[in-house]
Amino acid sequence: GLSLLRRDAQIAVNAVNKYVKVPLLQNQFDALVSFTFNVGDGKFAKSTLLQMLNAGSFDAVPSQLGRWTNGGVPGLINRRNAEINLFLNGEY
Repeated sequence: GLSLLRRDAQIAVNAVNKYVKVPLLQNQFDALVSFTFNVGDGKFAKSTLLQMLNAGSFDAVPSQLGRWTNGGVPGLINRRNAEINLFLNGEY
């Protein structure tokens, strides 16, 4: 239960720390950990989102997050919108 959740969350934290090469604010880091926890570290590592972020295109992150809704699944739209808000404003 909880130990599995902690392990999976740590995998997401480690992936963001490993793959992101630009400095992040805490809220940006938290949003990317939430995203990575949801989609998996492998998909995050290969994502256009990560490439654009590492190129310094912070402004591209919200629209890139918005692409990951599995064809418009309402729960994923809500999650991505919360992550976008967290990334931009520090509010989840």
